Amino acid sequence: MEEKRLNSRQMAELERLVAFERDRCSADGMVVYQCAFPLRPQDPLQAELVDAGVLAVKMSADSDRPFVVIAPEGYACIDRVEEQERRERYWERRDWAIVLIAGLFGMLCTLIGLLIGLSM
Repeated sequence: MEEKRLNSRQMAELERLVAFERDRCSADGMVVYQCAFPLRPQDPLQAELVDAGVLAVKMSADSDRPFVVIAPEGYACIDRVEEQERRERYWERRDWAIVLIAGLFGMLCTLIGLLIGLSM
């Protein structure tokens, strides 16, 4: 499956829609139902997201007006970004730990050298 590449504006809009859906349509951290967002034909950003396949246009049986929902590819895109951010935070914490351990080891070596020098 081809990975979708979104620019920063598209990604911010998709994150906003997913956050809204998670906030309004979930219970106990699980999405219970999908939000239906209004289709705005004059909105070029929404059209770009539909063309990218992260939003899907649907029709209601009760109304003749189309609406937009987040497509599975949209959720997958958000999941990939969140996983990448988690990995980056892990490596950042790891780097900090390595620098801290190296600094402590350097201080310990300096202290041992000082003690050996004083005892001679």
